Amino acid sequence: MTNHMQPSAGVGLDRSLIKQIELIKSGDESAFDLLREQYAALLLSMVSRAMTDHPDAEFEDLMQEATLALYHGALSFDLQQDKVTFGLYAKICVRNRLISAIRKLRRISRGSLASEKLPQTVSERKSSRRAPMGELSHLVDTLFSDLERSVYRLYLQGYSAAQIADRLGRTEKSVDNAIYRMRRKIKRHFESQ
Repeated sequence: MTNHMQPSAGVGLDRSLIKQIELIKSGDESAFDLLREQYAALLLSMVSRAMTDHPDAEFEDLMQEATLALYHGALSFDLQQDKVTFGLYAKICVRNRLISAIRKLRRISRGSLASEKLPQTVSERKSSRRAPMGELSHLVDTLFSDLERSVYRLYLQGYSAAQIADRLGRTEKSVDNAIYRMRRKIKRHFESQ
């Protein structure tokens, strides 16, 4: 028997996805981890495509941007509407965030690339930066300290360094240092491959 009071929850959304999005909206990190795994192929595909447009972009930076976009998409998705599926909405959110990130990179690197000598061919650099989403999750679990993992999860949720410091009872400087160390560790890992 169908409950007529249930929201339509978007075209083609099944009940498990509706429940998962509701859990994410209530702050359940494990629900988002599951959603991220379910959309890993989409994120990887879109980041790879973005790197084709801007080969000097860092894989891990774009993957973080894509993951943040997925998270914010889950938080902002209207379960009451019935015109757009979550998959399409997530794809639009990720695409827009990656476009913004690429534009920012282009503004920053404009002019500086011409004076730098490339250490590898563009295709070698692109292929060396690609990694499956599962590997990134594994790296977070193995490379990061407990503090860094906590900072990483809150950072992915869109909190600023000051907000993270408040939530964790740390100084803003220690959070900034943790973010720096995380980026350095991931970059070192991919450079050594």
